[in-house]
Amino acid sequence: MRSINANFLPENHYWLRDVPKEDFYLYFEIEGAQPQVSTKRVPLNIALVIDRSGSMHGDKIDYAKKAVQFVVRNLGQEDVISLVQYDDVVEVLSPAAQLNDKEALFRKIEAIAARNMTNLSGGILEGYLQVGSIKKEGFVNRILLLSDGLANVGITDPASLQKIAQEKFRNEGLALSTFGVGADFDELLMTSMSEYGGGNYYFIDSPDKIPSIFAKELDGLLAVVAQGSTLDVHFPEGFTCEKVFGYPSEPLQQGVRVRFNDVFALEKKAILVKLRVADTPQSDVTFRTNLSYFNAIGSGELIQEEQEIRVQPVSDAKLMTKGVEHKVAEQRAIFIASDLMDQASSLTESGNSERGTELLNQAIALIELQLANTPDSEILQKLLNTIRNLITSHQNYLSLNKSQRLSALKSTRSEAYIYKRKMED
Repeated sequence: MRSINANFLPENHYWLRDVPKEDFYLYFEIEGAQPQVSTKRVPLNIALVIDRSGSMHGDKIDYAKKAVQFVVRNLGQEDVISLVQYDDVVEVLSPAAQLNDKEALFRKIEAIAARNMTNLSGGILEGYLQVGSIKKEGFVNRILLLSDGLANVGITDPASLQKIAQEKFRNEGLALSTFGVGADFDELLMTSMSEYGGGNYYFIDSPDKIPSIFAKELDGLLAVVAQGSTLDVHFPEGFTCEKVFGYPSEPLQQGVRVRFNDVFALEKKAILVKLRVADTPQSDVTFRTNLSYFNAIGSGELIQEEQEIRVQPVSDAKLMTKGVEHKVAEQRAIFIASDLMDQASSLTESGNSERGTELLNQAIALIELQLANTPDSEILQKLLNTIRNLITSHQNYLSLNKSQRLSALKSTRSEAYIYKRKMED
């Protein structure tokens, strides 16, 4: 049984001959298969890295401990776990080892207490060290980082922290998922580390949600169906890549590469590629993809799947109408609207909430236009309602206190991330 179902679509299977065209969109989506009940799951090798700086005092640290206890409770003896806590000092509470004594680990978790500053870089580097020390083929190797604050000790430069996550993922196959709690953490940093680190990002606006959001990530890790998944998209001469929506990409000669990493059962991952067209082609052109991954619900073999689509020039406008892929048009609206949400947050944060609201209204206009063509799209309607609610918070931005402002910005960026990453269900 193959563990990924893949779908590759152009915005249209035709273009009008002799009519200039500036851009062209390609959409690629994968979905993890549902394994049989009897299928043995992939074992985990995870490090839980917990911020215990002073701002975690009270409910935050209490709920963080409950989340860690939940993870421990749901792992088995075949899994490897390590526990790292940090403030300005990094401490390994439990080094990487198979989970043989849960009670001993529960006692160590109970002793975690909030205290000083935030050496985030030291915490994640120790997490990488722990997972890397017992890294094995056929395991899901991941670091789970929870923090509520800004990095203010150790390496604090966002670009350097992103580079660490990116290099650990590319070179060692160690992925990082980040969990930001409350209003004070740097969401741009936490998002970029997870994006380039091959994991997921979660915004936790209330401490009591920590256990349930940890549970969501763990549920996925316990149901990995494919590992090391990578997509190469190739396009012919005359086309250049302007932007890849959805995931970070790497340039190839006449193409791009996207690393999807682990894929969970029934999880969707997708990208939208915007291509620039130098000259409108007068003959057929072919776009190709190669998807490779290790089949985690089979024998672990390497699977490589190639897809090819051809786009034909025509003189009949009716064929153009017939050739439209409404799925691509829908996803184009979602990805562009999500980008506008991100831009709106940055503008509002810099003091230009009026311009930020204008961009949100542009996103609404884009979605409404697409809904006129695909009125049954539940996801577009849901996104439309989300943005309308965000506009209210942006319009009231100046009347909010500092904590409420920070939370509103994080909420907007989190919603944009959720839609880009197909996590809205």
